[in-house]
Amino acid sequence: MTSAQVFTYMVTLCKLALVKRTQFGAYEPGPLALRLGLRHLQQQLPYRVALSHVQALAAEIGHSVAVCIMGPQGPTIVRYENSGLPLHVNLHVGTVMSLSQTSTGRVFSAYLPAQIVRQLMQQQAVSAQNIWQQFYQSPAPHADALQHDADAIRARGMARGINYPSPGISSLCIPVFDAERQLCLALTVVGSSKTMDTHWHGSIAKALRTTAKAIEEALSQPLIQAPQVEELKAIAATENTKINTDKQQRGIQSLEITGQLLQVISSAMMPLSLRTLSANAQMSSAKAFPHLVSLCKIGLLERHAQSGDFSPGALSLELGLNALQRLAPVREAEQETNQLVESTGLTVALAIIGPMGPTIIHLEDAPKPMHISIRIGTVMSMMHTTIGRVFSAYLPAPVLERLLHQNTLRFADETSSTVISKKMADTLRKIRISGIDSAIDKPVPGIHALAAPVFDYTGNISLVLAVMGPADSFDVSHDGAIAQTLKESTTALSYRLGYMA
Repeated sequence: MTSAQVFTYMVTLCKLALVKRTQFGAYEPGPLALRLGLRHLQQQLPYRVALSHVQALAAEIGHSVAVCIMGPQGPTIVRYENSGLPLHVNLHVGTVMSLSQTSTGRVFSAYLPAQIVRQLMQQQAVSAQNIWQQFYQSPAPHADALQHDADAIRARGMARGINYPSPGISSLCIPVFDAERQLCLALTVVGSSKTMDTHWHGSIAKALRTTAKAIEEALSQPLIQAPQVEELKAIAATENTKINTDKQQRGIQSLEITGQLLQVISSAMMPLSLRTLSANAQMSSAKAFPHLVSLCKIGLLERHAQSGDFSPGALSLELGLNALQRLAPVREAEQETNQLVESTGLTVALAIIGPMGPTIIHLEDAPKPMHISIRIGTVMSMMHTTIGRVFSAYLPAPVLERLLHQNTLRFADETSSTVISKKMADTLRKIRISGIDSAIDKPVPGIHALAAPVFDYTGNISLVLAVMGPADSFDVSHDGAIAQTLKESTTALSYRLGYMA
């Protein structure tokens, strides 16, 4: 294809958010690709069953737990439950695990067909060899060396890594099988080598075996037939997204029609029939069907043999995992803060939860100066600032309790407390209802602020965006123009991070 042909397609794919263009002009999977991949995962029974068990396991053992499936490039993390102390290891959803150098990879190597293992080893060979030699100055293990380890893993039913491949980090991994005794996913506990019990029959290994058995028992139960999609509530309208495209650039109309169908699929909690899918895309079944056939051919969708319903396919999963691997919430948010400053004329702050509490990580100053001592790195009070209250309204109770304790140490005064008062609990409830919080002349006299949450693909709060300015510069009412602009920004940003309400 010529560059001109490709560009026309890319314009339309960017409009659909199936692809996005970075600030450097490169193309990568976009928010719609991310959502389709997440929907594919959510409609897989092993993944759905495992989630609650994994959350309970992480809370019980106090260590992080990763859920991995076999992706196109190898074992891939599709869920990562953080627990306990932060780890100095770069593991996140979308990370592809080495087949030979990680306990997760060795478990998959032990139970997958040998041909698949050899193919994946060849794919990982070049990068793995380069990384291994760079850090360890020795050749990477050959595929044949895995066989002896695979026999031991199958006999023991578990693999482990101690101070390897990351010094100071250890892991235990166990396979999970479906009703046909096929490997469907793996559970990996990751923790500090100093605090983690890595014995084969230790407390963590026992908890892992119990969890894997509970998931397998649930998968072996007869499936309850789901109600027909037509009987479910109508799918909520897809959120509006902010996509930077040149309105004068011409796209491809047929792809835009296809995009309407993909948007509906990405918003559905379960597979959709042709009639429901076309109705929600506001087109006839005859018009929708040829597009659906093409989407199934390329793997973006798949059609279930028995029901004939459509759902995200293997290519959707591959693009979604790729999007997750590249996802950078702060990078996405920084673009939004710049637009907020331009549209409101106010100072905009971006905050995350750090070890000590809500921490400012990006600050865009308004043209009009504001006399306030906030800068990058400032840690905000959990209860006496609008940013802190928004985080407090959405954080899990154990995390909030720990941060409130940190808060009392930092702000040692009579108003600091680790116990949320009845009045404050009511305030946090109102924040969850309205999705926004305001501060009028507090904690800084003469300064107003509005703050709203940003959620990620797990449904948890990821960031908080806040607008601030002199008391006479803007309306802080929750239904005012500034509040609506802020909520539109956080909604669009949550969409790009994969949040699905």
